[in-house]
Amino acid sequence: MLITKFVAPADEMADIGLQAISMDRLGKFIALTGKNGAGKSRILTKLNHYILQRNQYFPQIDGIHEGLVANKNAIATQPKSPHQTGWRNTVVQLELQVSFATERIVSATATLGVLPFVPKQLNLTDAKAFNKNQLQQHAEQAKNRGLAGFESMCFAYIEKTQERNWNASHQDAAQDLSEIAATKDSYTKLVSLIEELLKTKLGRSIDGDATLFNKPLAQTNLSDGQKVLIQLAVALHAQNGKLENTVFLLDEPENHLHPSALIEFLDALEQVAPNAQFWIATHSVPLLAHIANKEPMSIFYVEDGAIERGGNKPEKVLRGLLGNDAQIANLNKFSSLPAQYAALTYAAERYPSGRQHL
Repeated sequence: MLITKFVAPADEMADIGLQAISMDRLGKFIALTGKNGAGKSRILTKLNHYILQRNQYFPQIDGIHEGLVANKNAIATQPKSPHQTGWRNTVVQLELQVSFATERIVSATATLGVLPFVPKQLNLTDAKAFNKNQLQQHAEQAKNRGLAGFESMCFAYIEKTQERNWNASHQDAAQDLSEIAATKDSYTKLVSLIEELLKTKLGRSIDGDATLFNKPLAQTNLSDGQKVLIQLAVALHAQNGKLENTVFLLDEPENHLHPSALIEFLDALEQVAPNAQFWIATHSVPLLAHIANKEPMSIFYVEDGAIERGGNKPEKVLRGLLGNDAQIANLNKFSSLPAQYAALTYAAERYPSGRQHL
């Protein structure tokens, strides 16, 4: 697994209202849940910071250790040197770098990718707003890691990918057959991703425009959730080769997505990035249930800036999300309705006269 342990000392957490963090035995999924303001988003922000620090210092770890030895030897062998203060300050700095490289984030992977993966911008730019060169540039930018500015790249990428597929399908035999096959395969994968997440097929109008729901992309009046999903579908396709060894940070992805759509998206993300790790801050009970079904010990509960494993304390997790035992009872009662309905239907069909035969 990418990150097997995450440790953050109390003195580095106090400035953002968090307590010391010590999370170990981490798997593919780590779900952070708790009330609003508990500290979930701040934990993801701090994790992001520590991963970047680790990536900076881990490749230099041998040189950092050599510097530590040299400065400690100088301190020990030259006690009266005027450089003592400088050597001691350097030791403190190098020891902190060792800590960032090997102690805050524990992983067997040399360099970790880190990627916040829930788009916040929903004003998707019409590809017709770009000239030919701009369209190409925005489509290429979608291949860069991340989702920054993706609202302006999404439709451009779809249009350009479809255009390439159309051209490949109408080339003569003199063209590179392997390139044609790769282009067609890439487009097929994009169509499949969009269909899986949006439940509609990517089409093409008689005027050569890409369409969804039989309308040009910019005229589809997508809901906020669909706008998130179309960006994610395109990002998964465009960045597929850059998603390996990546830690995904999903901060309340349920804000714009229906629970079932959210679960389908997570499953799709897991499929295209099998060697990734997913850290998710969420209030969604259906999502937590889905993740717990994958990895029972993947749920962590955050309260007042402190974090503890919550997989073995589901009642505490539910009470934190729903408020009290009465609300939990209501949820249990509601979730049992399908079973009760099935039992009543079975009884009605088996005993239509209303009498049971003993």
